[in-house]
Amino acid sequence: MASLYTGAVRAVHSGGRTSVFFPVDSGVLQGWVLAPTLFHACMDWVLGRVVGSSSCGASVGEERFTDLDFADNAVILAESIEALIGALERLREEFECLGLLVSWIKTKIQAFNDFLGTATCSVSICRENVELVERFTYFSSDIHASGDSSYEVSRKTGRAWGVMRSLERGVWRRRYLCKNMKVQVFRVLVLPVLLYSCETWMLSSEHLNFG
Repeated sequence: MASLYTGAVRAVHSGGRTSVFFPVDSGVLQGWVLAPTLFHACMDWVLGRVVGSSSCGASVGEERFTDLDFADNAVILAESIEALIGALERLREEFECLGLLVSWIKTKIQAFNDFLGTATCSVSICRENVELVERFTYFSSDIHASGDSSYEVSRKTGRAWGVMRSLERGVWRRRYLCKNMKVQVFRVLVLPVLLYSCETWMLSSEHLNFG
């Protein structure tokens, strides 16, 4: 990839005029066409080495999951704190070999059982204190350590009501807008906010009771 831009020059053409040519100092950046392919390949390679050299992973029924990845975000699953620490230490080592760093400030630990043994607010990993949280927002989903979806349902309901209120004067009170148009607006602007990631919710009879 470096050979594609090493020694290259470029210019900006706008309004019928072309700027002075300048050298290319950096290669593929975030947002460029090739960035997703290259970055995903890098993440897959790193996490593959982490999984292969550590004891991370958690069993759900007959299936076993080691990690969940999206772009530069990764979730590492483990059934013990020792396995998790080992996997994160290995992750740091593999990243540093590629010139990448783990953002320890953004890294959080969420325990879905009592695998920590004693109450604590943080865990020391690679000389960094990683916060232990009860709730964590991951891609706009509020995940609670208890597995209860009530927090997420309440948050999404509140956001949906916020969108409803913001459309009060501009849409709902406009008499010249027919009912079908308002229904379409509701489906396009309100429902997606309410139902985003609803496939992961564990609903009870209380959630389904709209009365």
